[in-house]
Amino acid sequence: MSKQLSHQELLDTKHPRHMEYTEHLKQVTRNGYALDDVPSELKTTSICLTAVTQYGYVLDSVPTKYRTEELCLAAVTQCGDALDYVPETLKTTSICLAAIRQNEYALKHVPNSILIQALKSSQELELLKQKLDDYSLSLTNSIIPIT
Repeated sequence: MSKQLSHQELLDTKHPRHMEYTEHLKQVTRNGYALDDVPSELKTTSICLTAVTQYGYVLDSVPTKYRTEELCLAAVTQCGDALDYVPETLKTTSICLAAIRQNEYALKHVPNSILIQALKSSQELELLKQKLDDYSLSLTNSIIPIT
């Protein structure tokens, strides 16, 4: 297994993999999906954060050790369904609410304990009611199309 390199090490122009890393960083900046093409030893917190900021659903390609609260929040803010790839221990109220603000379908990935907690807060309750209404309407429309 190769040594995990840091973003700072790889940005050093004297590092033998500097050019390869900066090319991957450019690709990920243009398209988050490019994270899939980055060799594991070149995946850093910085390159993973750049990728999920571009396309949150790529969180499934982020090594578990880099799935921090900050990175997961960036992912679900961009793509609510990325909540599916957030470790259970990081599914906080703020991350779950950010996910459902972005996409009401993220509700299916919110732990019951968070939903119960949100029901106790009037501000969060209003958001949940609105998103549940949107979610229900979407499901109804997909089953019984409105003509």
